[in-house]
Amino acid sequence: SSGYAPPTNLYDILFRFDCTNGCGDLMFSSHTIFTMTFVCIVFKYFDFKLLKCIMALGQIAIVPFILAARKHYSVDVFTALYLTPLMFEILWTRRPDRDTSIDLAKYYGIRFYLAQESHDSFSYVVNVWGREFCVDGDELPRDISQGRHHVKGLALPWGKGGERSTASIV
Repeated sequence: SSGYAPPTNLYDILFRFDCTNGCGDLMFSSHTIFTMTFVCIVFKYFDFKLLKCIMALGQIAIVPFILAARKHYSVDVFTALYLTPLMFEILWTRRPDRDTSIDLAKYYGIRFYLAQESHDSFSYVVNVWGREFCVDGDELPRDISQGRHHVKGLALPWGKGGERSTASIV
């Protein structure tokens, strides 16, 4: 075609953007990669079935539009559809989220405590850079909420008027 001008040097590969004749990605479709990455994020981190369904249907619906724009070959689009989730999972396996209480304490200095409010009532407290905050049970790291973390005893000042209550580092 008359508008086809492949990159000829490194500068063209890295810095040339031609919105009228194509985005410049030769393999794989970055349009598909971006939308598929967003679908992967929604499937990994959100627990809303309706949102997951909408995202999956949106991804299916966008493929014909990407192909109809004639900016990519079909192999570019379909390859990106399976390579993006594959790379997403490989990267997540190699670099998982730091969402356990041990990781939060080690990397960010965030520590969780089990504080006794009364004789038979307990609540969780989080210490973030020297400040303490109450935490709901559904906001706890997954290792604490699933009961897979060792608890050590510790006395902390907690409560109104400066009275001490027993707390456990979690």
